[in-house]
Amino acid sequence: MIAASDIDRRDFHRLVGSAIVVLFGLKPTAPSNAADRPGYPDDFHAYLAIGADGRVTVFSGKIEMGQGVLTSLAQMAAEELGADLASIDMVLGDTDRCPWDAGTFGSMSTRFFGPALRAAAAKARGIVQTLAATKLGVPADRLTIANGVASVAGQPDRRVSFAELADGVRIAATVSQAAVLRSAGDFTVMGRSPKRLDGVEKVTGSAKYAADIRLPGMLYARILRPPLHGATLTKAETTAAEKMPGVLVIKRGDMVAVLHADPEAAASALAQIQADWRLPEATLNQDTIFDHLLAHAGAATQLAAKGDLATAPAANLFETRFEKGYVAHAPMEPHAAVADVRLDGATVWASTQTPFPTRDGIATTLGLDPKAVRVITPFVGGGFGGKSAGGQAVEAARLSQICGKPVMVERTRAEEFFYDTFDPASVVKISSALDGDGKISRWDYQVFAAGERGAATFYDIPNLRIASAGGLSYTGGRCRLICIPSRSVLGVRPAPT
Repeated sequence: MIAASDIDRRDFHRLVGSAIVVLFGLKPTAPSNAADRPGYPDDFHAYLAIGADGRVTVFSGKIEMGQGVLTSLAQMAAEELGADLASIDMVLGDTDRCPWDAGTFGSMSTRFFGPALRAAAAKARGIVQTLAATKLGVPADRLTIANGVASVAGQPDRRVSFAELADGVRIAATVSQAAVLRSAGDFTVMGRSPKRLDGVEKVTGSAKYAADIRLPGMLYARILRPPLHGATLTKAETTAAEKMPGVLVIKRGDMVAVLHADPEAAASALAQIQADWRLPEATLNQDTIFDHLLAHAGAATQLAAKGDLATAPAANLFETRFEKGYVAHAPMEPHAAVADVRLDGATVWASTQTPFPTRDGIATTLGLDPKAVRVITPFVGGGFGGKSAGGQAVEAARLSQICGKPVMVERTRAEEFFYDTFDPASVVKISSALDGDGKISRWDYQVFAAGERGAATFYDIPNLRIASAGGLSYTGGRCRLICIPSRSVLGVRPAPT
């Protein structure tokens, strides 16, 4: 038997019953304030379990939003463990079942979580090999493991399945990233293009997204939205809406919402509300936004410097300025969430790239311990960084707590294009030059309001400077508007009220 790790026994039994479990400790990539984060599970970053039925379950805080990690991560686990790909079950983005994760963004799932998962699977393979060697009465190095079966080399009839080895045992082990992995030349599952594990569900329409969740007694919410960013509500006349059959009107602080068991009835009730707004002066538009960004960018941070720009040879000098406006992420699936808040806690099904930060935000808003809040992430229909804020999940949770029933909040397409976070507007200034031999001799690159990602050059230029200013408006592929734009800045109309 492998000695149990120092994972809490109750947590272990909660994760699985009879099983072989591997936990991956990944302290170096954990957030610096991990110890202060509610619900952060100490050193443990990933779980992999072999159940008594022989199936392998991978638990990950990453989510599937169309990028294919449900399949690629399963391939990694199957490859290193020696399991059949069809035997892998993926549990993604469930804050009660998966270890803490900052979120799914920056193309990091395969690059950073992948090696951790492979190491965990390799550890599990070692445990299987040890158990099988004992059961079959042969040295471990005489065994081959493939398709969920350990067999004696040259004697295929002497075999034992993962299910037989895991049945009736509870084994927990931890692994470091130094685990021995298979070499690329030995791959039989990785490096292939199997059918996507979610392909049939998505092609047939049976895949569940947050807006597909249905709970008994659930109400659909429509929320009164301002007609302009920065607008302040001064009056909301809700009498007509309140008189409609089955309509529940909620006014709480900055939120005015109508709820109904039918989404169309909720939309009709919202249209009956007469709202007055104090609108800010919209001084910016698509022509003036870029000068505004330059004027408010603040001091630049120098990212790289080399040589002397002033004395660089310049047979040909080029002065260029590039302007990029705000861009909506425009995922196929609008933001949606269903919240069921009860006295003992809350469960929220959310279309989110950040299940754990979303959980913490909901807990803070509701005044609950984060451990009393569970966020479950179904399939997500695209995000591109825009589904990191989780505002609709917080709204649904607030409304559910107030009315005592499950509540769905789903943005309309108009709301999606107006109230979402956006890819940042930005300005890039480049002063460059070629020397007499046609080589780049000067590169003075300044980016404003879009951070520093992608600013570095891969050319060997003798005289260069790279600087970034106003980068705080950019975080992980999304931004809040840093000004009060007119409609034309975003290129969309305000959502109807």
